[in-house]
Amino acid sequence: MKKINFFLVGVLLVNLLGCFSCKEHLSHSIPQTTHKVIPLNGEETAQLTSSLYKELGPRIGVHLVDPNVVIALAGLRGGGSITLHGLTDEEKLKLKKVNENFQKFGIKFVVHEDVKDEIAVISVLNLKGFEYASRLSKFPFMKPFDSSTGFEGLEGWQNEMYSEVKKYFKDKKYTKKRPLGDTLGHFFGGLMLGYPDQALLDFLADYTTNSSRSKLSYHSIPYSDYYENAQPNFGYFREHENEESIVRTRKSWGNLLKRFYTSSLYKSLAKDPMFIQTRDSEDDAHHEWFKRKR
Repeated sequence: MKKINFFLVGVLLVNLLGCFSCKEHLSHSIPQTTHKVIPLNGEETAQLTSSLYKELGPRIGVHLVDPNVVIALAGLRGGGSITLHGLTDEEKLKLKKVNENFQKFGIKFVVHEDVKDEIAVISVLNLKGFEYASRLSKFPFMKPFDSSTGFEGLEGWQNEMYSEVKKYFKDKKYTKKRPLGDTLGHFFGGLMLGYPDQALLDFLADYTTNSSRSKLSYHSIPYSDYYENAQPNFGYFREHENEESIVRTRKSWGNLLKRFYTSSLYKSLAKDPMFIQTRDSEDDAHHEWFKRKR
């Protein structure tokens, strides 16, 4: 079986996912068990970010405060992503060392390089985040992930979930108007990124229609646009604005980001001249690259 990089699928789709309205697709037969893991709060996430910043240095470190990465490091979902230009061998060694030192926390940085485009996408993975998010889902095919099985267990769980989602798609005939790989890739990427069940269902309903114009509504989560780069927002039909999974996700992610960006540790870091200079330099480099590729 061909090995699939499931998280990278999610990284590439991070801003595309929205949300199927038929609530029969959500199974309430699976009991909501007590979470084995408790996400970090904003101050705790700032402490972790500060430690990683010291280990990785400013060029990678300034991206650790991106909203999508903060949510992943806190353990509210399984992953976030960083985009870097011209990743050096020294930086790769730093990432390798951090993976060794932070293994006990279930955190891992995975580099996906595109030599042709001179960029590297770094996936920020959190085992406890995958477990936490999977236990919130009520999809009938969802099997909660056990973070104690490590990254080897994560790969096996993702393969199993991918097979189950594929069966679910065929049963619901979601592939009539779109190729299976296309629709499945978008949906599974959002599932791995911890988006609400209802948002994913609304995305399917919208994406598999004949209309070329999306009917999804997008309302930014508080503080989700604090920095540029991939933002952890999602779309849904307006009538589902008060649906439980959507309200819960917007609230928990928004509260976490607010506490992070108002923490004394973050404020101290954000005032550091090297942080400011490096952040500006990284933003300029990305804008220049984007203009060249347009």
